[in-house]
Amino acid sequence: MSSDVAKSACERIDLAFSNPEANARAFKDAGGKVVAFLGATVPVEIIAAGGAYPLRLKGGSGDTALADELMEPVRELYLRRIFNRLLAGALDWVDLIVVPRSSEGLLQFYYLIDYARKFRGHTHMPKVVLLDLLQTPFDYTIAYNKARLTELKAEVEAVTGRTISDEALAGQIKLYNSVRGRFRNVIEQQGPAGTLRLKLASFGQTQPAAEFESVLTDLWLGSSQISKGARVALSGSPHETADLYEIFASSGLDIVAEDHDWGAGIYAHDVAENADPIAALEERYRLHGISMRQFVRAKPEYDVSGKDVRPEAVAFYFEENDDTLGWEYPEERKRLADAGIATALLRGPVNSDRCLAALKDLADQFAARTEGGNHE
Repeated sequence: MSSDVAKSACERIDLAFSNPEANARAFKDAGGKVVAFLGATVPVEIIAAGGAYPLRLKGGSGDTALADELMEPVRELYLRRIFNRLLAGALDWVDLIVVPRSSEGLLQFYYLIDYARKFRGHTHMPKVVLLDLLQTPFDYTIAYNKARLTELKAEVEAVTGRTISDEALAGQIKLYNSVRGRFRNVIEQQGPAGTLRLKLASFGQTQPAAEFESVLTDLWLGSSQISKGARVALSGSPHETADLYEIFASSGLDIVAEDHDWGAGIYAHDVAENADPIAALEERYRLHGISMRQFVRAKPEYDVSGKDVRPEAVAFYFEENDDTLGWEYPEERKRLADAGIATALLRGPVNSDRCLAALKDLADQFAARTEGGNHE
């Protein structure tokens, strides 16, 4: 692999992470339609099959002054930031936004948009639809979910003016499966850790599948680019920015696995290619879409290929007001302790004194080995 080609791939990854909406805006300016979505449980294959650009929204690093007038401060920071952007008119160029009902915060987000439009005069905002995809592993949820995905298909068709055939859906399923498989190969063979790992996972959520496949094909990391710090898995609240990842790296800790919904786990499972497309999508996103409503959560020490990466510790990070995920911590701490894996509880915000102090305590456990060169 040419070093120039690999370098170009890394530059494209960095650019997409710093400006995730640039390609979507260019697509829109050229006459295309953009369907944005939140979370990791919306079937992007349906959006792409309709000829629209699938764009997962990020809150970015902006303030929440407008959102705070309507949205409770206990809600996730990324939701408050996206809501703020909507109120400010920063997303008026999007044709449709799909909100999954995969957390209470997302459901409130959906209803607040409707409230802001009807009663606060924010009529400029794009149309928003709710995708109520259940994630229980029971037969009686399947028919309900298939009806919801059929409704989503109709919404995309209305935006693009294009009928989505089974052949088109099957083609996108095959393409996205190919990308997921290539991503898993990169993770398993090259082992990117930390910030690069997060940026690579994020790339496929904001860029076209073909562009992601190109980057994954061109990417090759030399040994000098693979960190050698203590190996840590990250669990808990989602991370759309690299803030915590960068703090980990500066502390000599490498994030080598994570179970949050912006991490590598997004690409862990394919969609069945030899089945009815809607039925296949329903099964995949019901059982394997990463969310707080997921019936069975994966163990954080397992990577995207289903292998135990044998981390030296698992760090559980929860946003300041995130109590839902925190309920699992005592049981997880005991399970991991029995397996000889250290744990740490980090409470947000990311740069708060208590979060940084807990992270420092974790880093100190490995400092002697790292400085002594004994870590493998």
